[in-house]
Amino acid sequence: MPVLSRPIRSGPAAPGTSGASAEAIGDRRDVDVFLCGMKAMVDDVRSILKEMGFDKKQILFEKYD
Repeated sequence: MPVLSRPIRSGPAAPGTSGASAEAIGDRRDVDVFLCGMKAMVDDVRSILKEMGFDKKQILFEKYD
């Protein structure tokens, strides 16, 4: 189970956590994702996950602001 706690920057093509999250998940859509953090980050990553094909029921989250 991949766990990301900070943005991962592997170069100009991978600008931060959302890219790292997509890389960690790969083609899998049979997993649930838990997000926690500031509202803007959580909302952004939720949008990305939905675009990737995740159902909103698979995306669990906590916002700290």
